[in-house]
Amino acid sequence: MPAQFKNLALDIRDYLLTCLPDFETLRSAVLASRGLHEAYVLRSKSIMHCVVSSEIGPAWPFALVLARMRDEPWEGCTDGLIVNDWIEDSQITGREAFELIRVSKIAKQFEDMFSNREKDRTSKTSVLSDAESYRFQRALYKLWWIREIYAADGEDNLDRPEYMQHCKVELLGADTLTELLELDRVWHFLADIVKWLRLSHGPTEDDDFQQVLMVKPESFLEAYETFDFGIILDDSQDAPNPVLREFLEDRGVEPGCWIDSPDDAVLVDEILGEDDTCDKCNAEEGLNLWGEPNWSWLRGHLPPDRLPAFLPGYLGQNFTTKAELVNLTKDKGFRYEEMIKEMFEGQIDTEEYKTDGWYCWTCLTQFFKKELYSWFVNWKRKEGHVFQPEDCWYGWNCRTQRHKLSHASRLNHFCAPTRGDQHDD
Repeated sequence: MPAQFKNLALDIRDYLLTCLPDFETLRSAVLASRGLHEAYVLRSKSIMHCVVSSEIGPAWPFALVLARMRDEPWEGCTDGLIVNDWIEDSQITGREAFELIRVSKIAKQFEDMFSNREKDRTSKTSVLSDAESYRFQRALYKLWWIREIYAADGEDNLDRPEYMQHCKVELLGADTLTELLELDRVWHFLADIVKWLRLSHGPTEDDDFQQVLMVKPESFLEAYETFDFGIILDDSQDAPNPVLREFLEDRGVEPGCWIDSPDDAVLVDEILGEDDTCDKCNAEEGLNLWGEPNWSWLRGHLPPDRLPAFLPGYLGQNFTTKAELVNLTKDKGFRYEEMIKEMFEGQIDTEEYKTDGWYCWTCLTQFFKKELYSWFVNWKRKEGHVFQPEDCWYGWNCRTQRHKLSHASRLNHFCAPTRGDQHDD
């Protein structure tokens, strides 16, 4: 077979290599055949561009800039950033290809998140069109460029505004107004993820979330996957904040255009299911409907500290019960989607709410009020919990359990009241 390849015309060997789907396949082919290796050596730049484009997509040049920024430390010079050279006339090395693929996989996971939240709530993987995907990834990589520039010299950059301005002009100076708005829209998306992480840990103040630009992509993704907001703080606490808003204002972008209400239309041409209605009450909610593909996002909208309020009566104010439920659902290994699936499967009446249904926020919270108690009781039993043998007369309506620990621990309150209104002891 290698001899047959060598006998093929160079253009045919070149064509075969450019048709390969990914870098790993290209690498294997070149190592396995002398004829293909010869073709690769002669036309490595164009072949690598084609294969990388097939594997990563049309935004690969922006990923390449990021990869090289990481590989070539910034020395703080002001002689030009050769960004145009990197994009338009680049020989991609094997080492760079591996880094390109790595960062592109991270970008793809962010695109999956964005698509699920802003394009099609029914799909966990991206359904962005080729144009939408290109716009999103281009803006995402450019935000990561900014991080690399600001992080390169740390606080020293703040004392050299002419260098920072030069970097910003080289990187973003040629961008159109639409591209700058795309940049800001992705910034808002990342800020929303940070807010979601904060809320998933409980109440929080409305902080300035420009720090998202100083978090490494790998750290950002790890924080999202592990629900660990501490990773965000650790990665950004010593870094200067990029002033993206100031740069946009310098370019003549009106603050009202992008600060208060970022427009999804700059990235997404069409929202799928925009007019869809709730399967229970028929309210038209579109992307705000909740179903199995976006259950995982509930953690930041209905965080662990709010769940006890959905237990019947005053049970959620019982010292022990509240702490147990919050600590259980706050654990990094706990998955909301698994809990909700079990709640659906445990229903007695399966007609009112269906696993494959889509529900507005009001109907979903009613579902939690209806099913969370049964799910929690079943979970406690599976874990071997033994309930107190003596039931409190007032069951979950007992007010004393809220402030008297001895009473709360002595009697079982996971039961319906057998008497009327309860009095305090």
